[in-house]
Amino acid sequence: MDYKLNISENQNEKLDCLFVHIPKTTDESSSILIMPMGIIALADLLCKEGVNTRVLNLAINVYFTVGLPFENKQDVLQTKNLINHLINRYECKVNVFPSELEPASLVYLYPERYGVTLKRKSFMDFYNQHNNRTCLGYSTNYFTEEEMIENIQMLQELER
Repeated sequence: MDYKLNISENQNEKLDCLFVHIPKTTDESSSILIMPMGIIALADLLCKEGVNTRVLNLAINVYFTVGLPFENKQDVLQTKNLINHLINRYECKVNVFPSELEPASLVYLYPERYGVTLKRKSFMDFYNQHNNRTCLGYSTNYFTEEEMIENIQMLQELER
């Protein structure tokens, strides 16, 4: 299957030059993206010379979920290595989030099938622990709840 990236309002427009920019995040805030003005100035100069040019600004964000039911120590180490590789090789923002078990999800309804032991069993259990990041509300065959929280914190320290 071929995918076509539409970067122009005019579908029939032929571009002579496309600049793809992947912005770097600053140390002060991950929400501030920097685009060197040289790219825009060069695109403007080429347009003045009759070269049909566009600047495509791409930000790369990679998201990881940690604490999945079948995740084991080897998986966590592979995730750590992958995050380090992505950060060192590419200009990207990495985000690590804990897996959350919601009422009526298959893992919640059939915990034994997924190797999960639930701690939250009622609506009030969920309500009382909703924003508590030190309580996932479950453990797996591979990790206790405390070990999963340690894994999440270790991987979140790699974020940038």
